[in-house]
Amino acid sequence: MKRCPANLALAFAVVIVTFDTSWSDQQALQKPTKVSIIIRGAHCDPGVKILRATLGKLKGIKYRADDIEKGSKPKYFTDPFIVEIADTRKTNIGALATVVSEAKTPHRDDVPPKDNLVLYTPDRIDEPSVMALRSSLRDVNGLEVDAPGGLGGFPKRGYYWIQLENAGGAALSDIMTAAKKSGLKLSLQKSPDGGNR
Repeated sequence: MKRCPANLALAFAVVIVTFDTSWSDQQALQKPTKVSIIIRGAHCDPGVKILRATLGKLKGIKYRADDIEKGSKPKYFTDPFIVEIADTRKTNIGALATVVSEAKTPHRDDVPPKDNLVLYTPDRIDEPSVMALRSSLRDVNGLEVDAPGGLGGFPKRGYYWIQLENAGGAALSDIMTAAKKSGLKLSLQKSPDGGNR
């Protein structure tokens, strides 16, 4: 039996190591990933009930139904809530947007349901930081950062929102990799002590 040349074996080992140490989301692919989202269109109690049930149709995720509550005027956004995705290789962030957009809420003609990813920051949120984040995400598939209200910040609560396309296609790894180019400190969740992680 022929043995592999030493230099070939070394090259193969290098390739394996390089793959295993790629962007940190590779680790998230091996275990549940928690993301924060907000939903537009939570107009009334019947609509909220429909949104809860519709999101529950998506396999591979967990969330607390009671965390989806009625929003306030004019767009009736929910507060941010946590969705745990079991495996982002099978169910990525874009799939949430697709299922939410299909919710047959009573007021969908006036306020169509839309899904938004939330990114927390410990830093100041202002117009330059919003512009920097928008610029970094402009070429990422599945996002609507240039649509009216497609990306913005909530300074008092310390987060940015990013509107996802109804058609899906948004990959969490692509979003987080591109967002790093903005130079902002960003995280998918707000920690219990009020900080971000």
